[in-house]
Parts: sequence; structure tokens; C-alpha cells
Amino acid sequence: MSNLPSISSILESGEALTSIRNTYLLVKLTFNKPQLQKTDRKAQRDAEDANGAHGSLKVLRSLWAKHTIDPFTTVENDARNYLRSQSTSFGEYQLLHKRRFLRVQDVIVNTFFVQRDQLRVQFGQNYVDRLRDAAAAQGGLFDPTIYPDAQEIVSQFSQSFDVYPVGDMAASFFAGIEDDIAQEVASKVQATTVRTLQEAVKEPLARLLEIMMNVHNKASRENSRIHDSLMAELEEVTSLMPALNVLDVPMLNEMAAQCRRQFLVPVEALKDKASSTRMQVAEESSAWLDALGVDPQENKEVTSPTERRHASITAAEKIFEQMRGL
Repeated sequence: MSNLPSISSILESGEALTSIRNTYLLVKLTFNKPQLQKTDRKAQRDAEDANGAHGSLKVLRSLWAKHTIDPFTTVENDARNYLRSQSTSFGEYQLLHKRRFLRVQDVIVNTFFVQRDQLRVQFGQNYVDRLRDAAAAQGGLFDPTIYPDAQEIVSQFSQSFDVYPVGDMAASFFAGIEDDIAQEVASKVQATTVRTLQEAVKEPLARLLEIMMNVHNKASRENSRIHDSLMAELEEVTSLMPALNVLDVPMLNEMAAQCRRQFLVPVEALKDKASSTRMQVAEESSAWLDALGVDPQENKEVTSPTERRHASITAAEKIFEQMRGL
């Protein structure tokens, strides 16, 4: 384990904050996986009917057999433990001394990332077997139509090692370290900044999609209950879009304005299952989603907020790829 001092002891020792900014980097290690669980509405209904319970159960089905995911979890835990041993916790980040950066990055990228890359390649190569494992684990609940193709599933096992300067970049940050280290750190910070800016575009887009998917889902299903919060959420995200849209991408503001004009209606009109307003919102939101590459029919089957969030992020990523260069 690390013998590095804690944040509080650094500050109590009288070391100036400026010195910390010039000495340490904020780093963040991130691992992403495909969706691992899905709400099983049929099994949920069957269990509720068998027990005379209604609306009181939530059945989650594991999409992958545990032993196929465990190797990824092991590598991820090893990587996090190694980073903790070389740095000091700082909220969701780690505070890493700049002189340790190259060595730590080398171990994480060339050891743990390589191991995980090998695992995901193997996962893709053995995808048929992985599906067979899932089918064996789920029995009669297995549904092959909910699984993406091998190439997409492999891409969802992503990873990143991001680096940020502590506070504002101080003029003396690179003073006293070798040029090659300075160049490497500067390059890494620049790459992280680009990625962060990309996320700044995708996140508000995903939020708008998530709300609109919920609006369509509720308005298009005959037996769905509509709460006051549905229109309140649409009101909030569309009114806040100029603030959320930190890069001021015109398309995002235009999409939000369109949704506000077209779909922000009195919630009481939506609660009436036979109202023309509800039918119009269902029809027009279906066309809106379809134009953005979201299958309205599939969206009608999504009732879990977690599933909806995952679907909105996936859709936002696809739209973002088409928006690059705008």
C-alpha cells in the first residue's frame, strides 16, 4: 500500500495549495461494460399473478452468465487497487504525483488495459459460446433478440485513464521535470479535454432523448399511468438546454425548442386515455424518435428507467457520431 500522506496532512503541514497544483495530477480510471441486467416483465407478471401481488415485485434478469464477466471484474479491481497504492483518494479522482505519472500510466495501459483488451477480444471470438452460457443460465427466460451483435458488444467494454491538472493550469506546472514527461502529460491532458468536450455534447442530448422516450412510452401505451412529473421533466430539460449546452451547439438548442413547442402540453390532457392530445403526442413523438434512429416500437416495451437511460445514451452516441464536425 501507499505511504503517501493524506490530503488533510498535506494541507495541515503548511504546503501551499499552489504547490499542490504544481506537483500533483488528478487522474480517473474508468471501465464500462455492456448492460448486465434487464427487467424481465413477463417473469415479473407471472410471479405477481402466482402470488396475488401486483406492482410490488421487480424481476431483474442477468444477461450474461457470471463466470463470463468475472475475469473483467478481477482485472478492473486489480487496476483500481494498483492506482490507489500509487496515489491518494480525492473524491471520485485520485491525486497522483506528477513524477509517478509515466510509470503509473505505463502499468495501467500496458498491463491492465492490455489484459482487459485480450478478455474482450476473447469474449467477441467466443460470442456464440457466451450466448450459449447465457441461455443455459436463463433457461426459458432467454431471449436472443435483446442481444446486440459481437462487434457492438465488444466495443461496449471500453476503458479510459484520464488526467486533469489540479485547479487551473499554473504557469510553473511543468517546471523541474523533463521535457518528454511534460510533453506526455500535456498530450494526455489535451486528449482528456477533447473527450470531456465530446461528453459535454452527448450528455444533454442523452437527457433530452431520455425524457422524450419516456413521453412517447407513456403516451403510446393504453394502460400506462401518466404522472405530473412527466411534463415537469420535459419543461425542465428544454428550458435548461441553453445552459446544459456548454458548447452552444445550435442543433441541441433547436431540438429542445422543437420539443418544447410540440410536446409540452397540459398533463391533464395526457392523463385522458381517449384524448386527441394524447394520441397526437404519441404519433408525433414516435415520428420524432424514428427520425433520430430510435425504434418507437422497441421504446414502447421499455419501462425501466435504467433501461431507458442505457438506450438514450446508446442513441446519443450514434447521433453524436453523425454530428462530428458541426
